[in-house]
Amino acid sequence: MKSFRSEAEHIIERRPEFRWLTLPGGAAEQAFTLRQLGERMHDYCAYYRAQGVREGDTVLIILKESLDLFASFFAGIIYGALPAYFAYPSPKQSREAFLGSVDNLVGYNHIRLVIGFSDVVDVLRHHEVLRQPGFLGVTDYADIPALGAMDFREIPVPKREAFLQFSSGTTGAKKGVQISAEALFNQIEAYSARVQFDENSLIVSWLPHYHDMGLIACMLMPFLRQIPVVMMSPFEWVKNPRLLPEAITKYRATHCWQPNFALGHMTKSIPAEELRQNDLCSLRHIVLCSEPVLHDTVKKCMRKI
Repeated sequence: MKSFRSEAEHIIERRPEFRWLTLPGGAAEQAFTLRQLGERMHDYCAYYRAQGVREGDTVLIILKESLDLFASFFAGIIYGALPAYFAYPSPKQSREAFLGSVDNLVGYNHIRLVIGFSDVVDVLRHHEVLRQPGFLGVTDYADIPALGAMDFREIPVPKREAFLQFSSGTTGAKKGVQISAEALFNQIEAYSARVQFDENSLIVSWLPHYHDMGLIACMLMPFLRQIPVVMMSPFEWVKNPRLLPEAITKYRATHCWQPNFALGHMTKSIPAEELRQNDLCSLRHIVLCSEPVLHDTVKKCMRKI
């Protein structure tokens, strides 16, 4: 029976030096191979075991765009935990609002361990709601040791592989929906056939990893289909929507997922003459989903291009 663990090991062992993840940023651009991803996944599996994470425990991940964002989540599935992404606070979000959303999250979901970046960790380590019986702690991802190896044989094979996808919370507190590896494989099998990936495919995305479109279409599917990903910050993109057409041009992207509002945002924010300076000819698929697609929005965007 196919498992996420066996698929991940096969993918990484077959193409270890394949440049799979790129984090743009001009001179600060970072690129990572599948081997580097696998080694960091192994680091997280070893850390989960050392911390006493049990099969089926929820591991909450609050990280920005990075290698660790992917490795911590993928490792959680392989380990048998229930990894779940949660949005890191936006620059406009107050400390009180962020902690309030965490309170709601903890109230409806039994969380055993939190992995975060230093600013978030400093806030959450002193937060009373996380001091519940059985809670293992809040860890800064920078403190997770790098073992410099990838050998998953020392990690017991879990009975079941799954992850949590939180509901949007628009009508109440966010609630975790458990997605099995089997359901994930079924969706990706159908999905990837429709978007027609090939050896030249490349995805550019600013989509939040804690929403289903970003998580499935721009993280899990490209990993399992070995499609390179260029991932940028959603907050940076909102401030500067030019980043998307510039990235499509630079990296020769073939696939891009967008909600309707994103087309409207770019249409209003980027002058037509500036937008046309980009070369978007490499694009084969712009997938519009996650919210109703308005004909008027698409028409205005296409006129500018």
